Parts: sequence; structure tokens; C-alpha cells
Amino acid sequence: MSEAKVTVNIRVLDNEFHVSCAEGEVDDLKASAQDLDRRMREIRDAGGTVGLERIAVLAALNLSHDNLRLSRQQQEDERLAGRRVRALAERIEKAVANADAKASTAKVGVPYEATNRPMDRPHREEPPPQTLI
Repeated sequence: MSEAKVTVNIRVLDNEFHVSCAEGEVDDLKASAQDLDRRMREIRDAGGTVGLERIAVLAALNLSHDNLRLSRQQQEDERLAGRRVRALAERIEKAVANADAKASTAKVGVPYEATNRPMDRPHREEPPPQTLI
């Protein structure tokens, strides 16, 4: 079920626009409009660029460039994360294979003896240390 559509009034570079969007996207639309307005004002105020259409095209190019750069960064991050996951999976597989090999070479009927493991030590309740004032 899709959300109800609402009409939102936004202002970009002193021009008002009526835009429809889903109710749940109103805040994002307003934030996007404010960002676009800021970018277009920066281009206009930098001088040399006149005309709403030209300013809009330059702002769109800047936004597209930012989007492309972020997309490439995300792809690189995903590639690096995938490499790390594969390396960890290999380490786990080796550890399991090593444990299986040790278990298969253990003598049948002879209990496994681990030494110096905290869980094998007898539990002793010790009183908390006393402090002297």
C-alpha cells in the first residue's frame, strides 16, 4: 500500500515550486530543496554565472558529480568489506579444520586434557579485599 501524496511548497533561488511527494518524504524533500537552494546561491554569488537555467545546470552537474563520487566510494568500501569478510571466513575455516584434525587424531577412550583453562579450575569464593583507612 502506497503512502498518500501531499503537495509541498518549496523555494529555490527565490522561485516557488509546488511538488508532490509521499507523506513520509516531506522532510527529505524540504531538506533537498534547501540544499539545492544553497548550492544555486553559491554558484550565483560566485559571480560570472547568470540565468536561472545556467545556474540550475551547474548545480545539477555538481550534485551529479557528488553522487558519482559517493557511489564509487561506496563500491570501494563494499569491495574492501567483502575482502575482509572472505579473509575472516578463511581463517575460521582453517581454525575449524585444525580443530577437526586434532579431534580426529585424539586417542579413542582417552579423555581430552586441557591445562590451565579458567573453566577447569575449581571455583573459590574469595572475600573482597579489605581496605584500610
